[in-house]
Amino acid sequence: MDTPQSFETTQHLQYFIAILEKCNNRIISYQTTAKLLHEDNKQLYIMIDRLREQNKHDSCRVNMQQQAIRRLDEHISLLQGHYETLTRERSHQQPTWNDSTILAAEQEEMILPELPELPDFSDISDEWLEDDLPETTQSKRRRVTLSRR
Repeated sequence: MDTPQSFETTQHLQYFIAILEKCNNRIISYQTTAKLLHEDNKQLYIMIDRLREQNKHDSCRVNMQQQAIRRLDEHISLLQGHYETLTRERSHQQPTWNDSTILAAEQEEMILPELPELPDFSDISDEWLEDDLPETTQSKRRRVTLSRR
């Protein structure tokens, strides 16, 4: 027979069982959320590693570009020095009939003095050199003939 006390105990037990079930459901929910967050963290770490790797490549590319710019700046300085030397030498010379004839021809045909060769940049990148062929004497003549026309 059920006594009032055993009935009350049964109600308390059912109440505690309901609370435990709710707690268990929340624990399962928290575990699922934790697993999802763990997966998200893994993906974030993978993305961070990729970005670090890309940053390394970008840094190398920037360093190569900075080296090329420094070399071009050095070459420009050399060319400016060469131009200033030529200008000084030309200003100290007394013009002769031949010099003035050459000067008039230069102004007429826009003949520029020969410049020193560019430095070798092959250690930076050889991609654009693959299709270049050395210029032949015949192609030089053709170019000069075309420029005079």
